[in-house]
This record gives sequence, structure tokens and C-alpha cells, in this order.
Amino acid sequence: MHRTQEHAAGDALTAAERRHLLRRLAFAATPALERTLEGLSGDESLEVLLRAARGTPWPERPAAARGIWDNPALRFEGVSDEVFEAIVDRQTPDTRAAIEGVRHWWLAELLASPAPLRENLVLFLHGVFGSSTGSVDAPHALHGRNALLRRRCLGTIPDLLASLVVDPAMMMQVGMDGHRRLRVSDRPAKLILDHWTVGEGAYEPRDIEELSRALTGWLLVAPEGREPARPIDPRAPRAARRTGLVPTFRPEEFDAGPKTILGRTGS
Repeated sequence: MHRTQEHAAGDALTAAERRHLLRRLAFAATPALERTLEGLSGDESLEVLLRAARGTPWPERPAAARGIWDNPALRFEGVSDEVFEAIVDRQTPDTRAAIEGVRHWWLAELLASPAPLRENLVLFLHGVFGSSTGSVDAPHALHGRNALLRRRCLGTIPDLLASLVVDPAMMMQVGMDGHRRLRVSDRPAKLILDHWTVGEGAYEPRDIEELSRALTGWLLVAPEGREPARPIDPRAPRAARRTGLVPTFRPEEFDAGPKTILGRTGS
């Protein structure tokens, strides 16, 4: 048994125990962090870390994710393949640079945050609920997912999942904003059941079908007043028709029929 488990509630941690606690919960046992825990018990030390996690202001947005995202690769009606491909080619380096900017911003936050427990939890949750830059090419959406995990990391898993279902990065990752009553995809439901909740083998194929229906009706659109002035080509891929990152529910695209998911029935 580790010595911290033998301590009475009020016993101060030893230097070795402080370092062990910090390595587990705060990335590293820096001298500054060790000093904040000197003379404190295990419970008191944890409370110090939690207080910082709850009370530290959110970090400022990275420059690459400020303002409103405008899709640089919209395909308008009447634009030829050659012209559209040239537009995408010109924008790709800028998009990649912006995504790298978000990545570097978070690395700096991991290294220097005054709330190391919070960032440790964000990193852990990102390993489960994160999105890759291969499937999400909007820096604002990637930062939004990171910020969502930071806001929810000390809450409950049900609250976190409810937020993630309509998170723009998640919707882009699995094509949920192309998910319609008459064009249902099973990708969002598989992600939720396989990777986020019960796991493979703990549900029936019918549950995938029913959950897929329950997730219809959501789109990502431009903020009010920021709609493109020109009509979008309706034949373009969804990524070239996405006008913004505002999750919006469209009742006419929702399958309102009854559904039974994991034995529970609702609409």
C-alpha cells in the first residue's frame, strides 16, 4: 500500500508524496507547484488543485480562432471544377497554418496553465472525444471542441455528451450536418455507441438505426446576417456547402417518429 493511503486525514504529505500526486494530476512536479502543497494533507492538496481548476479564467482564444469562421472553400453555382480546385489549393496552406496555430496555443497552455489539473483532464478527454485535423479542417471548430472539454471537464459525463452531440467539430467529423430525415447516416450513432458510451457488442443493430433517426435535423449554418450573397452549388460536397459553424435544428429535417434505443422508447 502506498504511504498516502495510510495517512490520517490531517497528515501532511511528504515531499515524495507531493511529487507523486503532482505527476499523476498535474503533468509534472515543478518546484512552484510543490511549494503550494507544502504542509498540506492529501485531501487539502487535492482541494488546492481543484480550486485552481474551477477558479482560473478560461484562456484567451488563439489568434487563429478569433472572429467568425467563413468557409474559404465554398462552391458557388456556376463555378467550374478548375476554378474551384484553384481556390481550394490557394486556401489550403492558410488553413493548415491556422490549425497549427491552434495546436501551438494549446501546447503553450499545457505547459504554463495555472490550472494544471484542468488541462490534464482536457488532455485525457481529448484522447476519448477529440477530433483529428484530417476530418475537421476549421480552426474555429477545433478550438471550440477544446474549449468545450475545458468547460465540461469537471462536470458529469451525461452533460458532456449532450454538449458533444451538437458540437461543430463532432458534426463535421462524422458528417452529421448532412444528416437528414430522408438521408440518414449511421456514422454519428456508431461513434456515440461504439466509442463514447456502451461499446461494441453492448447494443443491437436496431439501436444504431434508431439513434441515427434521433440525430436527424441538425445543420451547421452561418450566423444571422453572414449568409453568402451568392447561391451555393447544391451538388457540391457538404464541406463545400457549409456556410458556418452555428448548430441549428431544422424540424422539417427531423424524423419525429417513435424510436426505441437500448430498450427505451421516445420520439
